Amino acid sequence: MPRTWYAYLGGPLGDARLPANYGLTDRKPACNGGRTICAIYAFNGDISPTTPLSVNLLLYIANSRVSGVAEPQFPPGAKKYVYLID
Repeated sequence: MPRTWYAYLGGPLGDARLPANYGLTDRKPACNGGRTICAIYAFNGDISPTTPLSVNLLLYIANSRVSGVAEPQFPPGAKKYVYLID
């Protein structure tokens, strides 16, 4: 199944684990660090990502909130699936 970018629409108090809090976007995010989820690269479910989000993507979301940087960080040079913004 193909993946695509989804912008986070839930705001800083929303639940970043819920696919309904994301909206389809046609471009890769320019955000690259911060405290709030900016966008995710997820399985294409049309206007929102497929439900539920994958276990790996949920782990990347949790790790990004702790690290404050795009995830995954390992292995070095890995494609990023979660971006953040201030």
